[in-house]
Amino acid sequence: MIKVTLDTNIANDNDLVREGQKAGLEVLHTSVTDRELMGSSINPASADSPPILETVVLNESLLGQAVLGGPNEQGIFESLLKIISNGSFPSGPNRSNLSDGQKRQLRDAMILSTHIRESRDIFVTNDAHLIPNHNKPIWQLKSGMSIQCLGQLSQIFIILTGSVLASGLVFVCVWDCQA
Repeated sequence: MIKVTLDTNIANDNDLVREGQKAGLEVLHTSVTDRELMGSSINPASADSPPILETVVLNESLLGQAVLGGPNEQGIFESLLKIISNGSFPSGPNRSNLSDGQKRQLRDAMILSTHIRESRDIFVTNDAHLIPNHNKPIWQLKSGMSIQCLGQLSQIFIILTGSVLASGLVFVCVWDCQA
């Protein structure tokens, strides 16, 4: 089964979730998304399934809604933070007073690292800032993990679901996730 993870900004796309599920895809969001949407009127379209629990990040994760990470996860998480922030994210001891933008970057890295930890197949987002070049491999991390946006992925999804997806969606396929 192909496992799809939805970013917060696409988590309430009912058509995407319905068509993916109809095609036999496992379409889920993370516990980070639940926390980000808490108090709003937005509900994740995949809310009928439990979210993927995030890896614990101190002063961010909620007790009972996160799991402890393995030996490679901190390195992957820190690499993602560095990539997402273009190297400007504060180091560990300097993270007590993050700006709203830095909190969003932290949560982006949490969602992506959860996707990687769970060895999921496709990550769907419309955060173009995560994908600076939509046609080439974007990042090759020291851990050996690659992140690439595949132009053909939307065609694959259309074939799998028989649907045309909303414009502006960015598909990120993450593979080779061992550190």
